[in-house]
Amino acid sequence: MSRLADTVGGLSKEALARFLDQSLACPKCRGRLVNGPDGYLCQSCKSKFFRSASYVDFLDFSDPILARAQIDFTDHYVPLETPYWVALRMATEKYSSSLPAFFSGLFPRPVRCLDIGASHIAAGRIKPHLQAYERVLSVYCAIDPDPNQLARQDDRLFIGRAVGEFLPFGDEAFDLVLVHATLDHCFDYRKALDELTRVLTPGGVVSIYLNNDRSWAKRLLPREAARCRQLAAGHHHVFLGPDMLIEEMQKRSFEILRLQGMRYLLLPSSILEMFPRLFGSWTSRILELVDRAGTWIAPSLGGDFHLFARKR
Repeated sequence: MSRLADTVGGLSKEALARFLDQSLACPKCRGRLVNGPDGYLCQSCKSKFFRSASYVDFLDFSDPILARAQIDFTDHYVPLETPYWVALRMATEKYSSSLPAFFSGLFPRPVRCLDIGASHIAAGRIKPHLQAYERVLSVYCAIDPDPNQLARQDDRLFIGRAVGEFLPFGDEAFDLVLVHATLDHCFDYRKALDELTRVLTPGGVVSIYLNNDRSWAKRLLPREAARCRQLAAGHHHVFLGPDMLIEEMQKRSFEILRLQGMRYLLLPSSILEMFPRLFGSWTSRILELVDRAGTWIAPSLGGDFHLFARKR
């Protein structure tokens, strides 16, 4: 791993400050950033990036290329509280909470992590069911373009307003990059993949979680799949399946470590809402078992998929 991989974990203000001093870079020209009283100044192109109480703003909307960037996800984060969706959230959180142990098995020491999409924080802190990450990480940085998602209550974390296509970090800065429910929102997903490859150290791991455009349900019901794509077009710039993403990662010299299928019970909501009435508190456990069987039989056919890959 690169020069910073021997950072001692877990999370601390001091480790974060050392990391930022060495690893922040201008998202426009990749020049070195100098910390000032109200933000950062690029020594090369002289761009300024201002700091609020919660985050550093790296987005410059005078750049026409950012006109396609989605910056408001407010309606996307409205949680559904029907019995089925509560059970699904319980099953999903149980799966997510198992991932720190998986990652600790891949790395000999705590790692520097970039979360593109800020999927692991809520209300400015690492989500309660994900706090085991604190034992796995030495540095945690999150970026998202939506300022409504960027509150920070833990000064051991770095939060930046940025997009995956223009990451404000130097080359080989991270050992682990998380891109969960985010890549299909990027206005240029291939450039986002190029950027995460650039900031990932050799031997580092990327974790990508996505809705599956080639699920069994979408293959079986192409008209319904087309309708779903049309409904999602306001938030999604691309629709990917596992094979397409694996091909893109292999082009970038990644070794595929694991493909996990998720959410195999993609049925009409009227049927899904019957599950809690039939199975009560067992609903989330049944969803787990179906996903476990589905990923063993056909990992590429779930409603969502989770890909883990290592940079060679």
